[in-house]
Amino acid sequence: MFDVLNSQPKPLADLTQQWDQLAKERARQLSSGLDISFSKVVAPTALKLLQGADLSAFLDIGSGTGHFATLVSPLAGSVIGVEPSGASVEIAMHLCESRTNIRFIQAAVEDVTVTQLNGLASAATAIMVMMAAPDLGRFAAAVNALLRSNSTFVAVIPHPCFWPEYWGYANAEWYDYTKEIFVEAPFKVSRDQTSIRTTHIHRPLSQYLSTFANHGFKLVAFEEPIPEESVQAVYPEPWHFPRFAALKWIKE
Repeated sequence: MFDVLNSQPKPLADLTQQWDQLAKERARQLSSGLDISFSKVVAPTALKLLQGADLSAFLDIGSGTGHFATLVSPLAGSVIGVEPSGASVEIAMHLCESRTNIRFIQAAVEDVTVTQLNGLASAATAIMVMMAAPDLGRFAAAVNALLRSNSTFVAVIPHPCFWPEYWGYANAEWYDYTKEIFVEAPFKVSRDQTSIRTTHIHRPLSQYLSTFANHGFKLVAFEEPIPEESVQAVYPEPWHFPRFAALKWIKE
């Protein structure tokens, strides 16, 4: 197990500060292709689940350094990225400066209003975001408030059943799959390691499903993507289980 610790619960402001510190390193990983999971697994899965959705007014929740926004912008009428990390938004605005249909709001989704969006969104994503939302119920309520009826919401999360095994804390005495647990560690991807510590929140899969059901969302697709052999050959080691879970909901 690398340096993974059970953390005390943190407010969103503290988590945002960690992402401010990570922003340049995260942009480097994504722009250089070091984060192969984003380019070959996470983003393609999210785009596949968005097929057939109304993308006329698209909301990218937790848009980070803007790399997913650049992928969805050719398919969308307008794209609004919502991101609390100011350092990440600064990078995203530079990355997307030639994309006239993308703009960013520096705020947590919980604090965004429909007025700021210029109307309800027609679809939304949260790509590797919900595991950094300290209050999942408040997060789900905010997404509900910003989406039109019958709109699509796609989320990708670290797979709660397998991520603890992948990151090496499944056998830690403090780990309990059934509990909500704040976990702090240096941020890494398969082909790159940083020294910057970030916090994610482990939650059982049932908590995600029940929370969004209670906030007016109907689950219509669930995927556990595994990269094909040619992609796995680029990883330091093969996948023995899915590392991510992708969920598609319809707001009722």
